[in-house]
Amino acid sequence: MTTDGSGQGDQPAAGVGPLAGLRVVDFGRFAVGPAAGMYLGQLGAEVIKIESPTGDGSQKVMPLKQGVSIVYMTVNSCKQNILLDLRDPADRDVAFRLACSADVLIENFRTGVIDRLGLGYEAVSAVNPRIVYGSASGYGSRGPMRELGSTDHFGQAISGFVSVNGSPGGEPELLRQAGFVDMASAQRLLQAILAGLYIRERTGRGQKVETSQLAAGLGLVITRLAEAALGDASPEPLGSASPTCVPSQAFRCADGQWLFVSTETPDQWQRLCQALGRADLAEDHRFASNRMRVAHRDALVAVLSACFAEQPAADWEQRLLQHGVPAALHWAAPTHAPLWSDPHVTAAALSQMVETPWGRVRIVRPPWQFSETPATLTRSPRPDEHGVEIRQRLAAPAQEDAAAASPAHTNGASRSAASAFTVSRGGAASDGRPFAPLRVVDISQGYAGPSCSMLLGDLGADVVKVEPPQGDYTRELGPPFVGNESTPYLSVNRSKRGVVLDLETAGGRAALDRLLATADVFISDLLPAEAARLGLDDATLRTRLSALVHCVITPFGEAGPYVARPASELTVQGFAGIGRFLGALDEPPVRLGADVVGLTAGVHAFVGIVSALIRQARTGRGQKVGIDQLLTLLSTECSQLARESDPDEWIGPVRAASQPPEHPYPTADVPVYFTLARTGQEDTWPRFFRDLGLPALADDSRFAGQRQRQAHHHELAEAMAPRLAQLQADEILALVYRHGGLGVRAHTLRSVLDDPQVAATEMLVTVQHPDLGPLRGVNVPFELVMTRPSVTLPPPRLGEHTHEVLNELRTHTEGTGGHRS
Repeated sequence: MTTDGSGQGDQPAAGVGPLAGLRVVDFGRFAVGPAAGMYLGQLGAEVIKIESPTGDGSQKVMPLKQGVSIVYMTVNSCKQNILLDLRDPADRDVAFRLACSADVLIENFRTGVIDRLGLGYEAVSAVNPRIVYGSASGYGSRGPMRELGSTDHFGQAISGFVSVNGSPGGEPELLRQAGFVDMASAQRLLQAILAGLYIRERTGRGQKVETSQLAAGLGLVITRLAEAALGDASPEPLGSASPTCVPSQAFRCADGQWLFVSTETPDQWQRLCQALGRADLAEDHRFASNRMRVAHRDALVAVLSACFAEQPAADWEQRLLQHGVPAALHWAAPTHAPLWSDPHVTAAALSQMVETPWGRVRIVRPPWQFSETPATLTRSPRPDEHGVEIRQRLAAPAQEDAAAASPAHTNGASRSAASAFTVSRGGAASDGRPFAPLRVVDISQGYAGPSCSMLLGDLGADVVKVEPPQGDYTRELGPPFVGNESTPYLSVNRSKRGVVLDLETAGGRAALDRLLATADVFISDLLPAEAARLGLDDATLRTRLSALVHCVITPFGEAGPYVARPASELTVQGFAGIGRFLGALDEPPVRLGADVVGLTAGVHAFVGIVSALIRQARTGRGQKVGIDQLLTLLSTECSQLARESDPDEWIGPVRAASQPPEHPYPTADVPVYFTLARTGQEDTWPRFFRDLGLPALADDSRFAGQRQRQAHHHELAEAMAPRLAQLQADEILALVYRHGGLGVRAHTLRSVLDDPQVAATEMLVTVQHPDLGPLRGVNVPFELVMTRPSVTLPPPRLGEHTHEVLNELRTHTEGTGGHRS
């Protein structure tokens, strides 16, 4: 199938991405498993979706197009499809044989279900020991909630993600209809699978890898959770404002429009003062640093509000961008039409209209730009579209069938290259450091690159964080601070060694060159012009470092009208319009309280890097991996964005931006979120209403069935609210469970630290800092069952390891006589 958006063609194209030659068997259901399979398909793997004859439950998720869910069409793109009834022994045998021929298996059933079907890890790995078996659950495979199911809103609630969204002083808000935690869970499962595949390249062994919505939700709030875990703060909603950076919020302009403005670095603050023509602000001691500006937030915001009220928003946006200040207009529109018509989004082709069997659907393009092995996008297949072909392959002559079912299934080139790599790298990875002796050099700042390199370091890579003399700008974001270090910095910079180099000097550049000569991976966040000026553009690096995996993270990519546009967490959120799924269109804009732009880009940077490393292991060739922060955010929103593709049937909100805010249910003590609607079971809501003490609701036509409740869910919440407010959270959840429903506490970022399920799944880890004492943070958001990482290295002090690393470089240079190729 073509990948230019024309939508022509009926069959998926052979994979050309970095994972070409790998086979994935996808047992995923609804969103999490299928979306992970979609991403693997985009990366070039052959993905076979195994679906029940009654259909994936997501097929009827509103809105519909020709009777099929647009969300289903989105998360099942880039696959083949076969219908198998896993209750039927013959079909189950087909599924088992497919699993035994695969490199990767994906499943997101409730804990224990797939084992009872005879398709669990123990059964499959006994025949196929090279399988990387990816499992996603609601809350993890251990602990009191291990067997409970989950959906996106449950993940938002239990992780504390919900607690920092909303208007100042208001109730915490759920992100409406975006499936954000669902997609974050799929991305964490993707990371786990790729980590397993990379370890398999080195050891020849597969393993089971696991993640959960709870883990993914916590992974989205790591910078905010640090405020509570390290700084003893109580993070809460602040509307569009940031708790650790001032100014970073929306300002109302002369025409009544809102403009998002941020100054995350000292230079950006100086440039803002210049753009406003207010040199006095730059000289005011109250605003001399970000710490001071946070302390005098109200005074500064009052001054800036008066300034922005003098001119229209578009005029201010143009002036600020010309001065290098991150800014973005807030577009209060019920659809994403303003985004798709933006000149940069159009020129960069960030989405494609794909012709599916049910009509045209807008799908966000793959979030990685590989220089050698491009990711691709193909349409979703019809149910059982490839069933005959797949069955014929399984029934092939004995020698072909044996090759296809081999535990080492992959193409011949991959097999031989992988074997060579295992020998050259010295055999098995050691437990505790499964990514050793990989070396990563990271010169990026903020959250995207550092969160990526932290995870690589957590897994055992030797990560060298290179900072300028003034340090990573996140060291100044706060309060809260621990000693003299900011909690955001501490949250994304453990498992590294810290080096200070001034890249503006010849000596600093020479030292970086020597460091890169020892590196497997280089992470940077330089814009193209700056990279070229410093000689750190990929073309220059590639002349002497052909095996290097070079990851470049930029706000808007490296091509298009906005390639040099300044940006921040807030302004990329605003540009993408994700805050429109919070608050109301006619009220002041609200941002997502979590730092989702940087952290999501960091997730995809890890995916891109490890995918490129897997290919490098087979070919010896490195490549560049481009990560566009806007695109990675849109990819995480992809199911919500696709919903606007001209549905012909829906009940409930299609355009979630037009809907009222959604909140967890307040109780007499702790808010909760729950539902009883479960596909394929009797409607238990009438009995629940009566047991709750609201018998009139059982006879109310607005709530008579699942579709009616979906259409009137805000009215249902209002009708139940007075009674729920009289009960304790535990009473309500016990009633919900008794009626076969699902429910969770809606945590704050303080209360989630003490959650028993978080403790049981070891989702928090503590490292000892030599100056600051024990530092608690979010653990690796997935488990590698056979090669568990051991997180021990605290975030580095500024320049802490400079002499150590430079001495190593001198030894390396003397021992090798120069650069490697």
